[in-house]
Amino acid sequence: MNTREYLNLHKIDLLKKLNNEVSPKNPEFADFLYHNLDKMDTVEKYILLRKIITPRQTYHMLLEYEFWERKIEPKEMKLDELMSEIMKLINRYQWKTGGYNMGSHIWDKHLSGSKLCQVKDDEVWLTNTVPIKLINSETAYLKRLIDMINSLSTTFTSSLQTQKYYRDGAYMLIIVIKKIKI
Repeated sequence: MNTREYLNLHKIDLLKKLNNEVSPKNPEFADFLYHNLDKMDTVEKYILLRKIITPRQTYHMLLEYEFWERKIEPKEMKLDELMSEIMKLINRYQWKTGGYNMGSHIWDKHLSGSKLCQVKDDEVWLTNTVPIKLINSETAYLKRLIDMINSLSTTFTSSLQTQKYYRDGAYMLIIVIKKIKI
């Protein structure tokens, strides 16, 4: 066994020991990183990273990656099928990858004939609120959500509208889903 192999085996033994003993707020672990981080390969870094990232943080990071990178193949759908898929998207991502400042993790659904909104035939509105001062923090999330909704169906399109909602100092967010006219 040459010197490099010996040092690698020694490093792996040390990593295993640290992997079993380290907690996120361990000064000895931080000191170990200070002296060894630049010498480690990617696998060794991932082993150590698992010690400072909780399973919940790992799940959140992976879900966020999925949200921003997922490509959806559009299908021809009826309105009720589309609404089911939209609600799955919202339930999966709202308050997990964005939308943290919105009034609710549930979007209210309004159909034509609604007493609260003037929804046209072949339209559905989904509404939520966000405080006026926090609207900018939700822009990227909302844009991506609309892009995902638009990629679900070849027969419907969606857009985001905002209206000042004076009663609560908030914006009313309205996702308008319409049938594409051919």
